[in-house]
Amino acid sequence: MLCTAGHVVYGCSTIYMMEFIFDEPRYAATRESRLRNLFRHLDARSLAGKRILEVGCGTGELGQAFVEAGCQVVSLDARPEYIRELQRRFPGREAYTVDLEQWNPETLGPFDALLCFGLLYHVSTPEPLLAACARLAPEIYLETVVTDSHEPVCPLVCEEGADQAYSGQGCRPSFAWLLQTLDRLGFSVRDISGADANWGGMCPSVFDWTPLNDGQWSRGGGLLRKMLICSRQHTPNIA
Repeated sequence: MLCTAGHVVYGCSTIYMMEFIFDEPRYAATRESRLRNLFRHLDARSLAGKRILEVGCGTGELGQAFVEAGCQVVSLDARPEYIRELQRRFPGREAYTVDLEQWNPETLGPFDALLCFGLLYHVSTPEPLLAACARLAPEIYLETVVTDSHEPVCPLVCEEGADQAYSGQGCRPSFAWLLQTLDRLGFSVRDISGADANWGGMCPSVFDWTPLNDGQWSRGGGLLRKMLICSRQHTPNIA
């Protein structure tokens, strides 16, 4: 279910509480491990004052870490209930409902960096999404599930659920596909995937996996992932 509602009555007052899927303990673990790994490779002091775009924000907890680092954060998600909840939890945060497979990024203006964690593999049009991100910011913090393949492949998959693809179809790009696509967009890639980003529990994920070139995106019950810092280096080469 997308969310569950309950109420507690104190005297004459009723307090309504909403619990979203991102409130589950497993999501807290994913946020903690991924942010810990990312901030090992960023100078947090240099972030103050920067304008950051958070795409696929959910209820906004990842972006809030950048707010607390002194950034101005703009957050986007396709599901309006997530945006409403983000604004309830974090009053004053700038956030918009946007279908990220059908959007005009130029309306938001330029950013210093863009946070794309856990979104790319939930869209069916990953190259246009990355191209839009590349137009908006010179630096992209990217994290995604990947296919273990030496070839630049990006198979499409069906997805269903409140934390899955909004369109019902996602993708599983290989690291080779990401490198090829980002290079064409004018970006160099620094692979910061490491054990610090791993998490266990009921839906584990692994960043420090060994390539087997077996075409799989999960192994031993855990999803295979990459975390990248992508920096603009040259003019896009798009035919």
